[in-house]
Amino acid sequence: MKTKHTPGPWSHRYLTKYGFIIENEDKGQMQFGKLADIMPRGGGESQANAALIAAAPDMLQALISAEAWVLLQKDIPGCSPASEAMLKIIRAAIQKATGAE
Repeated sequence: MKTKHTPGPWSHRYLTKYGFIIENEDKGQMQFGKLADIMPRGGGESQANAALIAAAPDMLQALISAEAWVLLQKDIPGCSPASEAMLKIIRAAIQKATGAE
């Protein structure tokens, strides 16, 4: 699947009072490698948000792989109803992540 987002891996880094930034680990692809700012919030929420966003390219790839695996399994007797339900969830998440209609 061809995607339009900045390729991973992404990471997050704490910037004192400014919160966290999300960076592309291959800094040669973008100026400074910076992708997003995560503003400070209390209770560890900023760090959790930054970690989740930084994991997005890996999670998208995992969903694409899971979709392919479920497609291989769906014709096994007894697996079809669960496979169809799982495909629906996986495909909705892929659409949300890629902005596809």
